[in-house]
Amino acid sequence: MALHDQYTSEIFEQLNYNATWLPTVQLTPGDVCDLRGHEIQRVSHLSEFDIPFVVEDGPVPTDFDYKSAGGVSLQFKLKGDPPPTGSLLEVDDAGVSLSFSRSQAVVLRLAKCTSKRLKSLQQVGQQIIAKHNAGTWPEGYVVVTEIVTAGAATIIISNGEKAGMDLTAKAGVGTGPLTLASLDADLQVKRESNIGAKFVAIPGLTPLVRVSGIQKRFFRPDAFGASRGQTASVPSNTFGQVDYSDYTM
Repeated sequence: MALHDQYTSEIFEQLNYNATWLPTVQLTPGDVCDLRGHEIQRVSHLSEFDIPFVVEDGPVPTDFDYKSAGGVSLQFKLKGDPPPTGSLLEVDDAGVSLSFSRSQAVVLRLAKCTSKRLKSLQQVGQQIIAKHNAGTWPEGYVVVTEIVTAGAATIIISNGEKAGMDLTAKAGVGTGPLTLASLDADLQVKRESNIGAKFVAIPGLTPLVRVSGIQKRFFRPDAFGASRGQTASVPSNTFGQVDYSDYTM
């Protein structure tokens, strides 16, 4: 599986959010996108389809911390502490040493997150279904219904079984708690080996989103709805989340 396929699939399975790829893609609620190929590309906006909507703040944890189960080890080091075995960190460094035991393992750290989402999703969905039935909503298009914006984001994906990375913090940091993507740490890469992708301490990303789109169903009307867990008892006009896997090339 390609690196970005694995990353987006794993994040959706574990966090129930669609991971943007590339993570530097900037999105807002109401954006109309194409998901095919496990990449999210903005192609339009609800306003261009004359669909009214309201955006509201959504609840979200202040921070997200995720690492692939059994695939990642992190060792944080304060200034003056002995360096972790195998790292290139020095005694005077404050930082973190990461090691990966498999390929395509993920480390995700999002600090000081905020969320915005569409209000009255059912009403938006009904209008999209009507346009789809009238042939004015393009096949494969989805709507961004929620975004998570990170004050700072660090995303690292390994590309081998013995991948590793050392990150150092700026001078003056290291006497207190240190975390990935700390806004105060200004983390810098000192060493990396077999890393497939890295985005280190980048501010202002929207790396997690939720999207909804038309769900094809046999013997029943199409619905603008969820990609998983649907049964024959679900009402026709459902509205919920879909994933990259629902939209193939």
